[in-house]
Amino acid sequence: MLADHAELAGLDPAALQGLLDAYAARATTYTIHPGVAETVRAAADPAVLAVADVKLGNYHGAMYQQGLKREMEGGGNVVTESARRAAPYLLRQARWNEAATLLERMLLRDRSPDSLAFALPLLRRIVEATAGTELELSYAGILAKTLLNTGRTAEAEPILRDLIARGAAQGNYRVASCVAGDLCNLLGSSGRLAEALRVAEEKAAYTRQAGLGPWTQLGDEGRRLQVLADMGRYDEVLAAVEALRPQMDALPLTSEAEEAVDPWNVRETLLDTGHTAALRNERWETALAFNAEVLKVMKARGAEALEVARARFNDNGPLLRLRRYDDARAVLLSCRPVFEAERHIEMLGKVYSALASLESETGGRAEAVRFGEVALGYKYQAGKPEDCAISHHNLANYLERQDADPTTVLAHRLAAAAIRLQVQSGRLFTTVHILANSDRPPTPPAFSTVAERVEAIEGVRFRALFERLPRTAPDIDAALAAVWQMVADEKRRRDEERQSGSAGPDMAQVLHDFEPLLQGIATAVKDEGLRARIESVLAILEQKGWRLTEAVHRIWAGERDAGALTAGIDGNSAQLVRRALELLEQ
Repeated sequence: MLADHAELAGLDPAALQGLLDAYAARATTYTIHPGVAETVRAAADPAVLAVADVKLGNYHGAMYQQGLKREMEGGGNVVTESARRAAPYLLRQARWNEAATLLERMLLRDRSPDSLAFALPLLRRIVEATAGTELELSYAGILAKTLLNTGRTAEAEPILRDLIARGAAQGNYRVASCVAGDLCNLLGSSGRLAEALRVAEEKAAYTRQAGLGPWTQLGDEGRRLQVLADMGRYDEVLAAVEALRPQMDALPLTSEAEEAVDPWNVRETLLDTGHTAALRNERWETALAFNAEVLKVMKARGAEALEVARARFNDNGPLLRLRRYDDARAVLLSCRPVFEAERHIEMLGKVYSALASLESETGGRAEAVRFGEVALGYKYQAGKPEDCAISHHNLANYLERQDADPTTVLAHRLAAAAIRLQVQSGRLFTTVHILANSDRPPTPPAFSTVAERVEAIEGVRFRALFERLPRTAPDIDAALAAVWQMVADEKRRRDEERQSGSAGPDMAQVLHDFEPLLQGIATAVKDEGLRARIESVLAILEQKGWRLTEAVHRIWAGERDAGALTAGIDGNSAQLVRRALELLEQ
């Protein structure tokens, strides 16, 4: 067996690497069933087990350290694998700090479902074991971040807020800064952008109070720019990223001050923020250039194949918009086997959705339907309602272009609408808009007919999904009836406009354009400082015929009745008010 950690630490780095490489070259790997391994452990001498824990924990810890040194030369996979292997041995020795650090570094590089499932129970154990100690805050922060990455935001948010308050009260500004970053991510992903921006600015203040170095401060500015990009301030973000790049390039990779971040992560995040802003601003070539730099940094540090594939997938959209169809197809086909090997269901759904869109663009109607059906099956496995609704919506389009049975097309449109009604999605009007343009029977089809048609696709469990949704409508038949009534109202509104000679705006586009403002209106319920800025926008909109001001004031005062708030205003303004209420409810 190799020497313990103390002996390894005394070796010359080149000699240590030579020893590790030689050991790896002659090593033979055997796969042992977990039950067999547990049986052997149970029968072994406790003293032998304790020595094995020390030796193996030290060995994998040394491999991890070597991986860190070689990370920008392709050693990133060594970091993640060694951290994963070392953690159980370290926990059995109650080496909580080492175990927590390694798990955090592993998750920074590998957020695959398997790694998150592996780390979560170990982190809970560390937090429980260190309760009441000075290190508890740091470990609880890592746990909360892992909960956030597994999508358990409702559980993570109160933990994060409590940790920030306790960290600041104790003068532990490093913890407050790190945890504030995670809370900012949570708020941004849930659409609470004004609050996310405020937390990003608070994080930067905690970073300065903690005395953290230039890379951490640059990372804080990158996080603030991420929120601004989500707010739609794309030109501002692109200009800021370009201004920061020379500063980033001039920074040495090691800092005299303490840092709470890895320089490569700051670099990738800042470049990816530029990519996001360019993508949303439809600057396709710029988006491709930013993503190429992100991939270059990832490959240089030896990022995991899954991480690289997820970043490479981002090229698909710009390539499609530039009509570089062969390049887009090559990207998707190179990513697909990686997601299959990693069993990443959500990304497989995205790949097949993108393939369907590509085939639809290039005239492959039958292939678009086939890929759309596969995508829908994966979306149901992943279980995100809005993603399922998007795939139902898209598949209905593909089927319609192929002159498929109108009953099946209608079933998918109604499935999308019913899901969006229940979750109060802002995209509901898009589906209603299309249904109002189509030929429809006088009454909606029965639920059994809709379910039978959409569940003919492998993996689609529409009935089961619907039962898990919020009860905006009490049941599926009521949801279908509500959608049918909305379609009839929209059809009647259009007929009245045609008869009067006035044409209204495209409300699907209007809702999209107004979304940042409506999010701000919802956020301002608890953020009075934001209201003054919104008031000036509302005054301008009133001059253009949008009747929102009175309803918004009543919302801020606590009123929530959609019928009362929209009484007496035009239908288009009413839709914006209802969307603001949906965001507030969410």
